[in-house]
Amino acid sequence: MPRPVQNPSGSLPDPEQPRYHLPSANPLPLSSGQETQVREQYYANVRAICAEEIRRYAECARGRTFSMVWKCKEQQKIMNGCMVANATQAEQDRAREEWFKKKIEKAERIKRRKEREEAAAAAGGQAEKGNA
Repeated sequence: MPRPVQNPSGSLPDPEQPRYHLPSANPLPLSSGQETQVREQYYANVRAICAEEIRRYAECARGRTFSMVWKCKEQQKIMNGCMVANATQAEQDRAREEWFKKKIEKAERIKRRKEREEAAAAAGGQAEKGNA
């Protein structure tokens, strides 16, 4: 029989006390590959938000080699500041929601296509019976 889990203070949890199950923003664990896809979406979202700052930095750095380090320092600070300010947990949650939405839409498209194919096959089978 398993032992009851103890709190760090050493006391046992009170079974009469209500337990609070807080909803998680990320309810399902994803595989490593899926997490990579979510992370790519997250980075794309942050880059889209900071597109103007990235463009300014790229324009400054164009045609420069070592001198870009000090010539474009201000643009780099602005770009990095934008990316750090927008690289939040909320943005990561939004990317995860977008990923799930895309997966659901793809599954629905596949389901509709399969239903159409089955309906076409059934209609084709009906037509062959009528010709016989």
